[in-house]
Amino acid sequence: MRPVAWHWNGYGYNTDQATRYEWYDSTDLEVLCGPCNSSKGAGDTEYEPTVGASFLGWRE
Repeated sequence: MRPVAWHWNGYGYNTDQATRYEWYDSTDLEVLCGPCNSSKGAGDTEYEPTVGASFLGWRE
């Protein structure tokens, strides 16, 4: 499973909500304690908190 930051930085920042939902596989979720979740992290991927010109929010 790739980190959410990888998806967002690659193309999620510039898509509509339906396209983003297609990427997330809710059947592949894992419940982790806080320290375990933090240890997984995004690897070498740093999250870029920006949106592109074609980005549509969850209500659009």
